[in-house]
Amino acid sequence: MENTNIYYWSPDYHSTVGGVKILYRHVDILNDNGFSASIIHKKAGFRCDWFDNTTRISYVRKITLRENDYLVIPEKYDSVYKNPKRRRKAFKTFSTLFDTPAKKIIFVQGPYSTFKGCSLDEDEIKSIYLDKSVVALMVVSDDSKNYLEYAFPGMQAARIHNSINQDIFSYQGEKKKQICFMPNKNPDDALQVISILKHRGRINDFTIVPIENRSELETAQIMKDSLFFLSFGYQEGFSLPPAEAMACGCIVVGY
Repeated sequence: MENTNIYYWSPDYHSTVGGVKILYRHVDILNDNGFSASIIHKKAGFRCDWFDNTTRISYVRKITLRENDYLVIPEKYDSVYKNPKRRRKAFKTFSTLFDTPAKKIIFVQGPYSTFKGCSLDEDEIKSIYLDKSVVALMVVSDDSKNYLEYAFPGMQAARIHNSINQDIFSYQGEKKKQICFMPNKNPDDALQVISILKHRGRINDFTIVPIENRSELETAQIMKDSLFFLSFGYQEGFSLPPAEAMACGCIVVGY
């Protein structure tokens, strides 16, 4: 792949979004193995700062994507592809990157949002996955692969495996009477379960710790200290936090 660059397009998120961390990790792994890869952000100077990284970053206005380059696009941008008029601000950046000769790869971490924004009109079929410039799909689980290959007959998706940074999410055997969870995932279910436990007098001597707006290092330390991690995840490709909690020695209960 001489003179080939691989660009991972990432939203400019300051908030903690696990899928973005995975994009950064992919770029690091590619560079460590002799490929030329970088994250693309829209805003000049932007870098995700809620986890430690020295990942190579490029910016939309300062790069030119060529025919032998690859652009890896998160599946979330399918909504812009389907409805450009309703997403005018996002569409300008989208068209700048998508309307280039680079080969496109859709990285699907959330397959169950594939048809979000689709029309119920039986004659209208529009999806970024079917665009002629898209040469491959990547997914993070067998379930995602089966789902997309069933939804789009004849399409093949490459399954990759998420990994855990064990320098950060490592086992700790000494635990507090502490229960942690991610409140942004199915919060109504979290409220019900924790409320039932409280009313039944089952967690009187436990501390409940929501993991919210925390850095990666802070998240790992909470998991290391906690005896239990409650997993209230939603429909997604692969839920990394429960796996990270297991690596930290938590008993994981939930979905």
